[in-house]
Amino acid sequence: IAISASNTGGAWDNAKKYIE
Repeated sequence: IAISASNTGGAWDNAKKYIE
């Protein structure tokens, strides 16, 4: 779960950064 959350968080942060 920790790895999955970290991976998802990184992907979401990257997407959010891209949108911004």
